Amino acid sequence: MKKIIFAFSLALLSGAAAAEMYQCTSLGKILLSDQPCPSEMSGKVLEAPVGNAPQPQAVKNSEKDYLDKIVWERRLREIDFEISEREIAIKNGLYRMNDEIGKLQKEADEVGKNRFNALAQQSLHVQMRALASKYQAENTVLIREIAALYEEKRALESAAPAQTGQNSEKRTLDKLSQERKIREIDSEISQNGYTIKSNLDRMNVEVAEVQKQADELAANNFNALARQSLQVRIQAITAKYQAENSALSDRIALLREERRALDVD
Repeated sequence: MKKIIFAFSLALLSGAAAAEMYQCTSLGKILLSDQPCPSEMSGKVLEAPVGNAPQPQAVKNSEKDYLDKIVWERRLREIDFEISEREIAIKNGLYRMNDEIGKLQKEADEVGKNRFNALAQQSLHVQMRALASKYQAENTVLIREIAALYEEKRALESAAPAQTGQNSEKRTLDKLSQERKIREIDSEISQNGYTIKSNLDRMNVEVAEVQKQADELAANNFNALARQSLQVRIQAITAKYQAENSALSDRIALLREERRALDVD
């Protein structure tokens, strides 16, 4: 009877491994319960079997990350191998094409020595064009497949699985990198803004000097050609600084857009 009660109690224990269990003894009988033993019974707390304890979520995540990383790395190796295979196939195809066309060209040259074999020579040229088209079509397919593989590789590399035990450190480094990039953008925006202002100041000074010369010539009512030349210089100076400032303004707009994207992240 003792064995039956004990075995039944163990079965209950395996179904509720996470709860505390108590072994109570009275008059030689052993009972297991999830409640503390009554005062008239002696007892002790049993530890839940380790094998039945639920697996911590962190351990499960770690195992999943590890398996994901293995699959990810294997696919990257497969992609590199497939790209290499296709590149070799393209290279070999070009060698075969050149060899076959070379043989036909040699034959066509021999036939061409006889002016009466123009039709045969034309037929050989048609064969050469057909060969070139055939290998070109094959290589086009291979090139497209290579492009698709590179695209898949870029997608995989941009979505690399989490490194077990390094997520917190990576987030910290990413944050520091983001903050440093924002500071660099702010500095470059400030520098470009200052350069725009300096350009406008220099443009006004240079234009004023040339305009002063033009005004002096105009006061004498002659040298119309010289005055016209000075006006052209003013336009050239203005256009030069406007072009520089336009490029700087476009750069500032791109930097501000990049900064907004970083702020969102």
